[in-house]
Parts: sequence; structure tokens; C-alpha cells
Amino acid sequence: MLKYRKKKRWQPLDSLPIYNSETDELVGRLGNITMDGVMIISDKAYPVNEDCSFYLQVPLKKNETGKLRFEARSLWSDKQGKSNVYHSGYRFLSMTPRLKVCIQRIIVGFTYMN
Repeated sequence: MLKYRKKKRWQPLDSLPIYNSETDELVGRLGNITMDGVMIISDKAYPVNEDCSFYLQVPLKKNETGKLRFEARSLWSDKQGKSNVYHSGYRFLSMTPRLKVCIQRIIVGFTYMN
């Protein structure tokens, strides 16, 4: 995984689920985030060079969550040792002003720098 790192990553303080926007299927959990993309931790491999629609379930207020929707392209997917855990890297396809602000808020409010 380190071979893919070019930017500082922020890891979530808590488990934040990521879903497929088209099927509402749980894809995995947020492993880390940058202003360029995300790493998803999941129990299966996903194809590389595929464009995907996701939403990240984020806490808003007490007992409330919101959906941050984004489009991303898969860049890599690696199995972690002998486990059934995969780490997959995705790059955001478009950075709208709203997405940029939301990601900045996630980084400030729900992560620590790695």
C-alpha cells in the first residue's frame, strides 16, 4: 500500500461506512481520505480502473447521519496478508465546491493525520 502514497492521509477516528450509490450495498469502510481520493477497506477485491458511484455515511448531529455522494475511479486493490481483507484506492473523478468543503470538514472533524 505504501507504494501508492503520494500525499498525506487522514484516518477516520471512527468506522465510517461507504455504500454503492446505485445499489445501496455496503462496499466497505473508510480507511483513509485525502483531497484527491479515498482508501476503502473491504472483505472483497474490486476491479481496477472502474468508475464507481459511492456515498459515505457521516455523522451530522446526535443520532443523525448524512450521505456524502461522490464518483471515483479505482486505482488499485491489494489483499492484506493472509486475511480476507482488501485495501482499495480510489481517486475522485470530479471535485465540486460542495464535495471539497465536505471532505475538508470530514478531515477536520473525524480524522487524524497518518
